[in-house]
Amino acid sequence: GFVVLSSSTTPTINFGSTAGATSTNAPNITFTGITQVITITATSSFNNFIMNTGCTYTLSGTINVYGSLTTVTGSVVTGLAVNLLGTGTVTGTGSNRIGLLTIQTSGTITFASSFWCTGYTQTAGTVDWGNFTLQSSTSTITYTAGTFSNVGTFSCSSWVHSAGATFTLPVGGTITASTAITITSGSFTVNGTISGSTATFILTA
Repeated sequence: GFVVLSSSTTPTINFGSTAGATSTNAPNITFTGITQVITITATSSFNNFIMNTGCTYTLSGTINVYGSLTTVTGSVVTGLAVNLLGTGTVTGTGSNRIGLLTIQTSGTITFASSFWCTGYTQTAGTVDWGNFTLQSSTSTITYTAGTFSNVGTFSCSSWVHSAGATFTLPVGGTITASTAITITSGSFTVNGTISGSTATFILTA
């Protein structure tokens, strides 16, 4: 794998952005120390993507991660969009952890902490939320497919239930939407709690 150390330069990181990257050859990458700005070439792929405590990086780009994702307080990564494509653990401390988080895997993603992102989309896969909070309070959570367990709280501006999707909010789970919950078609079952005094249900089925 790669280890990115402190540097006065502004490097660009690229692995398999155009072709060749797979779940078996994607390297681990670990960020440690302090630097200025790092650009990750769009659609680069990694196995485990880890930022150690003390990092104050500014990262941008769209990446594919086949393993685990770890981000920490102090780094500016809201310009970093992450596609989780395998099985792994998500850990993030503090706010402003990443930009858009997309889960589209046949594996299982386990959250080991509450997590902040500027948007969340799930099209496939199993997610164990560990009863933690997904914080996307100014952005949209979009659900298309996949299964949830140990659901905690989803905090968002808008929840979008994709056309034809089947979703059940279990007992103990909470959706807090400040703007709207939009249901186009499919099945949306609430056994948990919907909150947000200003939220509007929009049914377009």
